Amino acid sequence: MEFFTSNDWLGRSGPFANSLEYILYILLFAVLSIVLIVLLKKKGSPKAVKITLIVLWGINLVLDIMKLVALKLKGPFNINSDMLLYICSLFLYAMPFAIWGKGKFKNIACTFVCTIGLFGAIMNFVVPSTVIDHSLFSFLGFHTVTYHLNLILVPLIILITGYHKIQWKDFGWAFLGFVVLTIPALFFNFMAGTDWMYLGRGDNLPFPFVPALVDAIGAGWTLVAYAGYAGIQALLMLIIWAIDKLVCLIAKKINNKKQKDSEILIEEKES
Repeated sequence: MEFFTSNDWLGRSGPFANSLEYILYILLFAVLSIVLIVLLKKKGSPKAVKITLIVLWGINLVLDIMKLVALKLKGPFNINSDMLLYICSLFLYAMPFAIWGKGKFKNIACTFVCTIGLFGAIMNFVVPSTVIDHSLFSFLGFHTVTYHLNLILVPLIILITGYHKIQWKDFGWAFLGFVVLTIPALFFNFMAGTDWMYLGRGDNLPFPFVPALVDAIGAGWTLVAYAGYAGIQALLMLIIWAIDKLVCLIAKKINNKKQKDSEILIEEKES
């Protein structure tokens, strides 16, 4: 039980958020992720990609269920931090549609996972986490880094393997899907004064102008926050679109060069 309740299972003093153990773990995760993506891209079938996505979603699902148990063991339930209503938690609810959904539902889910879902993963490494003082050798520390690294890995698999191609026509539907998923957060923010997904007051956002803005516009902050998420989704879609165009352009030039070299070689042989 100590592994689930302590800040460091090995009994050392913290914090460990920027320690060597995390750096080495992230590097190892990155190397294994690259190998996995290369294998899926070169030799993997659509079925293999789908199975991989199911496994990664399943890992995060189990991790979050175990997280709830660990938090319960550590102390009383905290409505402000102990529910699966973080931006990154929406990955759990969107992925079944990305994996088993068809047509529009799959497109919406994949677009969300590759944009706002990816943003949720990045935010974990930008905004101080509630487990910043936990070592990698504690469940909550291991959970946090593994869960959010998976949130980065999954969009890379989806995009690089061609499992889904980001399209601007899905922007509105994907954002609407995100809004629907935030309804439970809005409920608790309204009823209990929480700040899930930064839609209540944005208290934990690392921007000094937010408190003054919230004081000035009051409940209008929620609409501003939604506009911010829409902007983030548009920005990430633009980046993905630009990278895709650049990769296609480079591939086209390489193929053209190979074709020209082949034609020159044939001409030399004929002469």
